[in-house]
Parts: sequence; structure tokens; C-alpha cells
Amino acid sequence: RSTLFPYTTLFRSSGFIAPDQAEQIKAKEIEAARSPLRNVANLLYLSVYLLIYLSAVAALYLLGVAMVGGRMSFWQSLSVTIYAYLPPVIVRYGLSLAILYIKPTDTIDAFSGQQGILYENLGLLLSPGQHPVLYTAATFVSLLSFYKLWLAATGLRNVGDDVSKGGAWAVVVTVWAIGLGLSVLSAVVNPNFVS
Repeated sequence: RSTLFPYTTLFRSSGFIAPDQAEQIKAKEIEAARSPLRNVANLLYLSVYLLIYLSAVAALYLLGVAMVGGRMSFWQSLSVTIYAYLPPVIVRYGLSLAILYIKPTDTIDAFSGQQGILYENLGLLLSPGQHPVLYTAATFVSLLSFYKLWLAATGLRNVGDDVSKGGAWAVVVTVWAIGLGLSVLSAVVNPNFVS
């Protein structure tokens, strides 16, 4: 029971849902998960979110390349962004899928693995409930994030005109630091969301 519906069990045990309402909510969750309309709506929402997110990162890369004296079009910047983001996502979810078949389902924590069940960042060493800001910062340090930074720097250097190796790395690390700063700021403003 607890492995199939971890959210209901967690909410019931922490006091968010009254015990008599838990079964009704579980039935609604099952019905919503089987709705094809909801699945299509979730897919559309995810697609729009990814398009906006990748476009914002591409715009920051474009601005950074201009600041280091290089030239690049927005479409080139967007292609570099997709080039940098796609392989780490494929690796993360491919390894998560492999781990899913190896690891017993009783040991999988539904809340700590929001980006899959591959724990490859330093957030594994910290408790999000006790140190939400440090946990948020630690999740930005991982092998796949460094791989993504290397891909982005390589892409900017090869696609952009007059972009040096140091300039490409400066742009990529600056955009990474902006993302880290915004995430840490959101953890400072709302630490309960992280935990």
C-alpha cells in the first residue's frame, strides 16, 4: 500500500490529510492518472515549460557571447542550449530506468528523487529539511551538471564567431551561477518548499 501511493501515505502520516479522507483522495489520484485528457494536458504543459526555459537560457548565452565579443544568432544559441541539455537528461533518465529494474521499489523515496532515482549530486549528503539552502546549492554540483557545462562551452566555442575558449567558459559558468543564485534565493524565501 505505501509503495504504490507514497504521497497519500506521507500526507496522512504528517497530518495534511485526515485519515478518513485518504481513501477518497487516493481514488481521485488513480482516476486522474488514468485520464488521457490530463496526460495530454501535462505533456503540453511540460513542452511549453521546456520551450520557455530553454529559450531563456539561450537568451542568456546569446547575451553572454555578445559581452565577450563574439557573435551568434538566437537560433544558434538555442541549438547550443539543446545540445548541452539533451545528453545529460538522456543519461540521467536512462540510468534511472536501469536502476529502477535493479533497486527494490520499497527503497525508492518518491520525494527525494524528483529528477529521477539517480542520485549523483552533492545534495545526497545533506538533509533538505534541516539545511534547505545548502541542499539547494549542493544539488547544482554533480557530474552531469559539469558534463552539461562542458557541452555548452564546447558548443558556444564551435558555433559562435570570435568566441574564445575562456570566453565560452565564462559565459557558461556565469549562466550556471545565475541559476544557482535564483535557486538559492527561492530556498531562502520559501525553505519549506525544498523540504
